[in-house]
Amino acid sequence: MNHSNRRGSLRIQQQGFTLLEIIVVLIIIGLTSSWAIPNFHRSLLQGKVDRYMRNVESGLFSLRARMGAIKGSCLIDFGERSNFSVGKFVKPEQLLERQQQDGTLSSKDALSKCRNSYTDDTQINAETFRLVNLEGSQERDSVEVALRNQTYSFTPPGTTANANKMTILIREKKTSSNPGALSISNIRTRCVEVSGNGQIFSGTWSEQSNRCLGK
Repeated sequence: MNHSNRRGSLRIQQQGFTLLEIIVVLIIIGLTSSWAIPNFHRSLLQGKVDRYMRNVESGLFSLRARMGAIKGSCLIDFGERSNFSVGKFVKPEQLLERQQQDGTLSSKDALSKCRNSYTDDTQINAETFRLVNLEGSQERDSVEVALRNQTYSFTPPGTTANANKMTILIREKKTSSNPGALSISNIRTRCVEVSGNGQIFSGTWSEQSNRCLGK
């Protein structure tokens, strides 16, 4: 075989090897993407759940602080919301938030009784009482919430503690109505809990123990 034929054969071998490399790289990219994309999506959804949890936690801290400042009580009664049921997951505006999707304020919400108890006190703007620090946030469209009990009352510091606690569950919004949606698992259900003596903390909900555990 002359030198020109050898060079041609080597060139063909090099081209074939390069094509094999491309195929291997494409396979690796495909395998990596099949793992990375669901994990990226899962991270995004978990982030929305976590941000809404912090939004609720912040709102409860603010409400407790206001009750401490005015040395008053505030009855939270989720039974004021229509079709409320303990443990039933619904949209946040159907349970925690007063502001609805169209921007209007619900006439009946969990703090209605609390606000009504201060309507005659001109020094207190009860209309600003909220369970969620920022209502109408983008995160609320990606989550749903549930309560483990119907009522809770913030009482002035130093008074008798509640016999019960308040536990709010927050999870990703289920997409069963959209069969074509990407199914993502292992997204943790978060919780915000207020103890009988008014201590507030957040964590991860454990179905096994029915408890709000540390993150």
